[in-house]
Amino acid sequence: MSGPAPASLTVVVPVYNEAENFPRFVEEAERHMPRPFTVLVVHDFDEDTTVPVARKFAETRPWIRLVRNDLGRGVVYALRAGFRAAPDGPVLVAMADLSDDLSVVPSMLAMYRDGCRVVCASRYMKGGRQIGGPYRNRTCRR
Repeated sequence: MSGPAPASLTVVVPVYNEAENFPRFVEEAERHMPRPFTVLVVHDFDEDTTVPVARKFAETRPWIRLVRNDLGRGVVYALRAGFRAAPDGPVLVAMADLSDDLSVVPSMLAMYRDGCRVVCASRYMKGGRQIGGPYRNRTCRR
């Protein structure tokens, strides 16, 4: 007798004018994330340059959904809106600028399925690093 199928992964991606980065994000998501998964593209305003690009990708990739953040502007509210829109199951936050290494997602998801309820990758831990993203974010320590 087998148990219920594991819940699929939901990826919350807060965006702010990421039109140039979004195609590469989609490519990396398709390359590294185990299927099935859903990507919630959370934007603050309809004029965000990411919106038309994400809509175009969503035409052929039904796993991409746009979510309008109506809680307030900024990444914190975008994350909250994304978590509200996510179904039960594992939720991952990833940045569209690919400052997160999506190749670690399968091992993180395996930890979740083995019973861990919080799995965090960090560029600040031993061996961690940031790949891509704005120069300021890669060089400044807070």
